Amino acid sequence: MSSTLPEELEELLRAHLPDLGADQQLRPDEPLLGLGLDSVRMVALIVDMESVYSVSLPEGLMSAETFHSARTLHQALVRCGAVAPAV
Repeated sequence: MSSTLPEELEELLRAHLPDLGADQQLRPDEPLLGLGLDSVRMVALIVDMESVYSVSLPEGLMSAETFHSARTLHQALVRCGAVAPAV
């Protein structure tokens, strides 16, 4: 993944993306739906993110746009104050 996104986020996403091979690069703008993120996995990802980052995503960020890609998810976590902006 791009060095501008947290490694911790990539690890978290990989656990919920069954169609992303272990040796396959997770591109920041690749649609997560194409990597196997469905509604059930999305709920599990939300629970894990809230636990790992000690944050509750506001209702306004619970959207398909937020979960479109690793980059959009990172931007949502930045808006919540859970992680620093990409450098």
